[in-house]
Amino acid sequence: MLGSLPPAAAASLPAPNQERGREVKVAVVRAPGQNGGAPDSLGQVAERTLGDPGRAQEIFDLNAGRRQSDGSALTDPAALEAGWILILPDDAQGPDVRAALLDEPADAANGPGGAAAGAGEEPDEPGGEAEQAAGDAADNGASNPILDRLRWPIVLAVLGGLGVAVLTTAIVLRRRIRLRLRRLRALIRAARAWVVAGWRRRASLRRRSELVALWQEDASAGATAAAAFRSSTSLPPALTVSVRAGGAEVLGHPGHSPEDPLPEHSGTRPLPAAAGHHSPAVARVGGDPAEQVFLDFAQCRGALGIEGDPALALDIARSVVTQLSLAAPQLVLLSLGPSGLPRSASVTTVEDLDRFGLLPPPGAGPGQAGLITSTSILQQLTGVLLIQPGRSQHELDDVVARCSAPGSGWIAVYPGSLRGAHWRWTVSRDGMLTVPILGRTLTATGV
Repeated sequence: MLGSLPPAAAASLPAPNQERGREVKVAVVRAPGQNGGAPDSLGQVAERTLGDPGRAQEIFDLNAGRRQSDGSALTDPAALEAGWILILPDDAQGPDVRAALLDEPADAANGPGGAAAGAGEEPDEPGGEAEQAAGDAADNGASNPILDRLRWPIVLAVLGGLGVAVLTTAIVLRRRIRLRLRRLRALIRAARAWVVAGWRRRASLRRRSELVALWQEDASAGATAAAAFRSSTSLPPALTVSVRAGGAEVLGHPGHSPEDPLPEHSGTRPLPAAAGHHSPAVARVGGDPAEQVFLDFAQCRGALGIEGDPALALDIARSVVTQLSLAAPQLVLLSLGPSGLPRSASVTTVEDLDRFGLLPPPGAGPGQAGLITSTSILQQLTGVLLIQPGRSQHELDDVVARCSAPGSGWIAVYPGSLRGAHWRWTVSRDGMLTVPILGRTLTATGV
């Protein structure tokens, strides 16, 4: 390629073998943007390079059928493509004229231009294009068996490399994999335990609801328990009674329980009750399908705290208060905050305890709750106070101090942790109630 013509131009100028290397003059077809907005034509190329648009036919004869770089060829004098390289007559001059070398053989299918360009030329020399084509075909044929022989070794080598990479990665990450597998197994076990626990909890709560309904229909059980308490002549008086199909049985006395020492005062034990009339305040705390367990709440010195599941604790507290209202109509029943109990329970909602005789003991604080100085506390129960959830700790301490004062005659029932309480029960989410003073876990009672 000579002059400023792009290197690709030389490769786009086909010529017979005998014309290879011959220098010719060429021009590049302008694009519309370079030609005033109009497509370039052979007449314009002839005018720019030969000074005569009438010589356009000469340019057509030189280029007709010659393959261009885009694979097309000039076949119509009126159809030019921007970027085509046109061979010009030898007398062409002007700024658009470039010099180029012919270095490719002409196509056998070239049109008249190709024939004209090869006119008067001698036949191809022996060993020319045909010999070169045969050599190329032989080379291609010889390379295929080599590729066939190398294909599978290459594939196996690639697969082997991938296998080594995977194995190396597994060795490096084996600890992480083990740890994640261990965590996954732990999650699966936890999920399975959660599902099983949920199923068991729902089944237990369903059984509890059925038992509570049966217990509420059995009106004679409470009367049987009260009669058993009154008939007991032991000192101190009986604390709990079990009612079965065959009758009632006294199960224990205050002196037989590890909870007898008063809260926060280990070694201090209640004095035996004085002989005389004792009015038990009987309420069911729970049981099973064959047994109902009742307690004498007159022997609860001060307060009862029911910890555990909040909803079930509130249900048990309301059940105890409701049962006491039926078993001992003479009791005064108060609720510190709205109780949520039916009118038949006769519970009065209060906020001022002083009006009902619940005065704080002189010089007594929560730490002194439960001290016994008189035996009369076991002989007379005046009232029951139901404390609603959400009360402040100061209010709770004040209530425990008032109810635990010697001779107060009141007990407080609270669905939650109650500091200074004499009885502390715990209810689980599946409705099972643990009563430490009995040393048993029962299906909890309910409203």
